[in-house]
Amino acid sequence: MAWRFEAANLLLWALGAENADIRHADSLADPDDVRRGAQALRKGGLVPGAMRLRPAAEILDALDLAWRQHWIVRQARQKGLVPDGIDPDVISERHHALNWLTGFHNDPGTSWDDVETPT
Repeated sequence: MAWRFEAANLLLWALGAENADIRHADSLADPDDVRRGAQALRKGGLVPGAMRLRPAAEILDALDLAWRQHWIVRQARQKGLVPDGIDPDVISERHHALNWLTGFHNDPGTSWDDVETPT
């Protein structure tokens, strides 16, 4: 369950939450920042000015990066290595959230628990 903070952080980032940060592949999301972002969303709802969905190009760039980083992680594991500068669990959760958000490699309406992250 703790790793879902990473996916929640990514979704908050996509919604433009101030404290959501996905710049570093080796840094865990701060649970307090994720909680504050979720609270702000709950209080403000999806009203204009509360939070705005990032442009599609930014979200797709994040998906491309997550896909490539996840591929690096999987290739490294096959060789018994740990990739430098990438936390495999962080990238896995980000990739999952982005595939769910964009529907990439999944049929429309795929539930969160059934999202696939092929590389």
